[in-house]
Amino acid sequence: MERESESYSALCVSSGSKGIEFITGLLPRAIFPTPVCKPTAAGARNALQSQTFDMVFINAPLCDDNAATLAVSAAKSGCLTMLFVKAEDYDTAAELTAASGVFTVSKPNPLQFYRQVVALFLAAKRHEQAAASKIEALETKLDEIRIINRAKLVLIQYLKMDETKAHRYIEKQAMDRRVTRSEVAQSIISTYEY
Repeated sequence: MERESESYSALCVSSGSKGIEFITGLLPRAIFPTPVCKPTAAGARNALQSQTFDMVFINAPLCDDNAATLAVSAAKSGCLTMLFVKAEDYDTAAELTAASGVFTVSKPNPLQFYRQVVALFLAAKRHEQAAASKIEALETKLDEIRIINRAKLVLIQYLKMDETKAHRYIEKQAMDRRVTRSEVAQSIISTYEY
């Protein structure tokens, strides 16, 4: 089930207009409202340098460069990347791109197959975003713990408290002042160390 507010930026790269039509036809308009389309690898590289894209779709072959090389470059820049290659080129392209996390798909296949692949691609993007949110929350919590531990050390060093008393002191100050423990810790650090 698609979320209403969900939308992603997409770069579509194909040397031919039929390839562009094919790729943009696979992308739900509600989720990809304005995909950027480029006919060359050079144009795609310029777009990747000037804009941020959530996803990149590349239809091989490209007239000016190796599509697999572009796909690896796009993936390394942080974009979720899908590469469409001829069936006879699939093994070589997949071998070149797999380590970079590029989704390589052979063609031709039935249209329903490609729609399913795009749906899986979107699921991977959602999973990636959820993981990034969890990592960010954990990093914030870790920073808070570091600040609190540093404040405890300051209390131990300057006020000769033991760790339990320092912990209780920070907790009580946070409750009494109705602020977070990290705000109390910052106050302690700035009072004694600056």
